Amino acid sequence: LKYYTVFNAEDIEGIDFHLPQPVVPQREIERIESAEAILRNMPKRPPIYFKQDRAFYMPSHDFVNMPDQHLFEDDHQFYSTLFHELAHSTKHETRLDDKQRGGSKGTPEYAFEELIAELSACFLCGQSGIFFDVLQKSSAAYLESWKSRLIAAMKQDNKFFIRAAGKAQK
Repeated sequence: LKYYTVFNAEDIEGIDFHLPQPVVPQREIERIESAEAILRNMPKRPPIYFKQDRAFYMPSHDFVNMPDQHLFEDDHQFYSTLFHELAHSTKHETRLDDKQRGGSKGTPEYAFEELIAELSACFLCGQSGIFFDVLQKSSAAYLESWKSRLIAAMKQDNKFFIRAAGKAQK
């Protein structure tokens, strides 16, 4: 019988241990067929890349970037975010060619574009059966961040929301 004194590697100074990183299990990915059908059938859909850990539409190169689906809390939020970014892409000249949409960050025009994209995402989520609680958490929180700009724009234009909803429906 022998006795050994054992130390935790994290408690030892001056030695560089190359310990394996713990493997974090990735959650199961669920493909929502109704949402996938919307993606497959989008006319002139831009390419979707998974190169960076943030979601955005790049108008100058006409593509959507999405974080990996595993990084989302659930698959419903992934599709909701993807629909939002694809809605931005509809302003491109090869789709609706809507030059009135866009604007610099912080402007009423930019807030208008974000409202259109979020309403579009809500419409598409409704079509694909994505749960209301996901929309309530993500969409409501997202629009809350634009609240002051949206309210200011609605005070100047009493048809602001109606126009945004009409463009979102297209």
